[in-house]
Parts: sequence; structure tokens; C-alpha cells
Amino acid sequence: MCACAGLFCITLHFQMSEIMRNPPCVWQFAYPHAMPSTAIVADTDRFVQRFAQICRDNGDTVIHLPWIQIPYSFWAITFNYHTQGVGPNSYHYKDTYLNEWLQVDTHGYSGFHSKSVHMDRQPGFLMPFREARLARIPDKLKNYLASRKSKYQQKNAAEKYDFSYVFFPLQKPQDEAALFGRFLPEEIFPIAHDWCRANGYKLVVKRHPNCYSKGMERWVESLKSEPDVVVTDGDVVTLLENSKALITVNSSVGFEALLRGIPAFLFGKSEYSYLANEIHRLEDLPAALDSIKKPFVSPQQELEKFICAHLYDSNDPKDIEDLYHAVKTRGFENGMGLGRMVADMPPEIDFTEGGNSTTYTLHGFDYAHHDVTWCTQRKATVVFNHPGSDVKFMQLRADISAFLHAQHPAYFIDVLVNGKKIAQWLQIDSSNIGSGLQLPLVIQPGINTISFVLHNPVFLAEIPEGLYSGQRSIAIRRMIFEET
Repeated sequence: MCACAGLFCITLHFQMSEIMRNPPCVWQFAYPHAMPSTAIVADTDRFVQRFAQICRDNGDTVIHLPWIQIPYSFWAITFNYHTQGVGPNSYHYKDTYLNEWLQVDTHGYSGFHSKSVHMDRQPGFLMPFREARLARIPDKLKNYLASRKSKYQQKNAAEKYDFSYVFFPLQKPQDEAALFGRFLPEEIFPIAHDWCRANGYKLVVKRHPNCYSKGMERWVESLKSEPDVVVTDGDVVTLLENSKALITVNSSVGFEALLRGIPAFLFGKSEYSYLANEIHRLEDLPAALDSIKKPFVSPQQELEKFICAHLYDSNDPKDIEDLYHAVKTRGFENGMGLGRMVADMPPEIDFTEGGNSTTYTLHGFDYAHHDVTWCTQRKATVVFNHPGSDVKFMQLRADISAFLHAQHPAYFIDVLVNGKKIAQWLQIDSSNIGSGLQLPLVIQPGINTISFVLHNPVFLAEIPEGLYSGQRSIAIRRMIFEET
């Protein structure tokens, strides 16, 4: 056996040992379809389903929670969708620049992303098997580019224009990433247009395929009368391939341009802005655009490192498996408290001070005070395990009340079991914590969640002057499970 083969075996054995030594742990995922976003839900659903299956195949416990953002926890690895924030064992995932790929990061998206916050940090600290993964990236990119896919479905095939042009794809005005934009498209356009006309280029403008702003529609329509401006709704891949440069705020199309060897000029902070030409002042754009008259040197190696660290193909089991082992290994190596598992369903959960409620996985319950536990987030979830193999039919009784500081007389609490609404409980008397909530439950084998979501139907005009309408809370004393 050659020395190289021996080294490979040693390396592989070390990697497998690193994987095998990690004990089971808990993972929790926010529901993608619960997010107020224009996400490509099919991609995120596929990613979560396949990731969750790998977790279960490795003996881990998976919790799906109907939260927009699950509070981070020391005892579980948390994946939230299209969110931001730093916490122990906390990750953020979202659809990304490449169709059917997902982005994963410890900080968030766009200007919140770790590469925006820590520009000097080598992307890849998540990947203990980084070299093996990095070696696969060039072929994956080659296949992706050959597929001619783009993030969004395109309306028409674009013409291959026989003139030189700069491509200016627009973003949705309500885009969450617009928070990090320095200028509006209406401010960027005249500077870019003047440079194009002075240097023999046309400016090709494309409205975002999912933009429904009437104001943006009117503005784009007005550009059709401008000299040396072409407004198109054509295929973005063809438009990119034939352009000399791209201008955007921080659109995902900028990353697609870089992948295709097209220089990108950004007017906003983004995950990939360190790979592009980031413009901080409008007056700097003409000098920056002058660089496209020279051959473009693509940051190909840095692009591949970024993809290796942060982008994962939802159709590639190896990609998802790499991410699983990387995140889990990182969690245990950092000593962040992983290893606690979800407790089995008890006959009663006692939320009074000193009760057994802390034994169970709780989200949204803030603190116990004397005879109740308070939730001030208007949503709270209990998680427990049913160790049996049969479905259980139970009756739930809960001593629970909802409060608005104005003591409005009518409150609704939605009850969700395993993410699905099964009841809406109307409370008329909020003067005390009663035992009015009673409903049948179907408990599935494995992990179960029960969530309480507070709704107060009061109109803002009915709230006394000076009262903050967000001052709502839930108080709970106990939950009792009885077999029927």
C-alpha cells in the first residue's frame, strides 16, 4: 500500500472517529412555511426534511416548532429561517443565490452575515472536513452553470444583444436586504446612465420578477424613453452572460454575475460584497466602472471557499451530511451544553415556582413567580416525547389565562399541537387564572409540541390612552394529561 493511501486511511479514520464520538443531541427547526417571506418554500422544505432525516438516522431528536425565530438554547442546535442574531448552537438558513441551494450562517443574512461582520475571518470555520468538500465545489459549479438555472423563474428568453451593455437588475422595494442599501435605484440610475452614454455602453434594466410595486412599475416604464436604455423582462442568465458588468444594491444576481466571470458593483452590504466592488459613494461609480475596460480577474478561488463554507445543495445528500457533521462536531467541541434530551410526557407539568416544568423543553415561558409561570412573548411552546409506538388519545386540562394590562374582557388563545391549530379558546374573565381550557389531544409517537398563541381582538382605538398595546402576556399554572 502506498504512503498516500495510508495517509488517506488515517485521515478518513480520524474523521469517522470525530463523527462517531458525538453522542445524540436535539435539533430544532423553525417552520419555513410560517415565515413572512417570499422564500422559495420548496427548497427550504426539502432541505429541512432531508436534514431532519439525517439527524434521526444518527439517533438525534428533531423538533419542528411553529415559530418565526426559535429562541436559542445551550442544550439544542437551533436552525431559524431568514433571521439574524448570534447565540450558542444557533444557525440561520435561507434560500440563496443558486436555485435549490440553501445558505447557512452563524450570524444571519446580507449585512448581518458573518462575512459582513468579520471580513477578515476565513470562511469555512464550520467545516472540519473542509478540504474534501472544497474539492467537490468546482464540478458542482460547472454542472450548475451548465443547467442555466437562476434563483427565480424567468418569464422569457432574452435576446443576445449585439451591443455592449451594463446590466442593472432591480430589487424588490420591500426586500429585507434593502436595509443595507446605501442608495435607491432612482439615485444610482442617472450616474450609471451618464457613464454608459459617455463610454459607448447601453444600460439594460430588468425589474425583479416578483416585484409588485406600482411605483417601481411606473418608474421602470418611464426609463423606456431614455436614450441608450433597454428595459427587458428577459432571462437573467442570458443577460448576464452577454453583459460587460453588473450594477446592483445587494441583489443575489450580483453573486450569479461573479460566478459567470462578470464584474459586479454593489451599493449595499451583502454576504458576498467582499468578493465584488463595493461602492460607498455615488460619485465613486464612474471611476469604478472604468475598470471594466480592462480584463476582469475573477475571484474564483475565494468564491469556491465561500460556497464551501456557507452554501448547500438541497438535492445533494453529501452536502447536507457534511453540514450535519460540521455543525454537530462544532457544538460538542465548543462545550455548549449539548446532550440533554427531551423528557417523556408526564401526567402533569407543574408551572408553579419549584415545579417540574423546567424538566421539559420550554420556549417562550419567561419566568416562574410563586404559583404561575409567565410568558410575555404572546407565544409559548412545551415539547415532550411520547416513547411508545402507538398514538395516544388524551384530554388536556390547563390552568391558563391571558392578560392585557388594560384588562380587556375578551381574549383568544390558539392552541397548536405539532404545529397545527386544533382549537381557539375564548377567555371572558381575565381576573384570575382558571381551569377553563379543556380539549382532546392526539399524541403521536416521538416528539410532540403544544403551543399557545395569544390573540387580543381589541381595536387599537379601544385601548386606553398611554397604554402600550404590546403589553400582553400568558400565565400558566399547570397542564394535566388524562387518557380517554
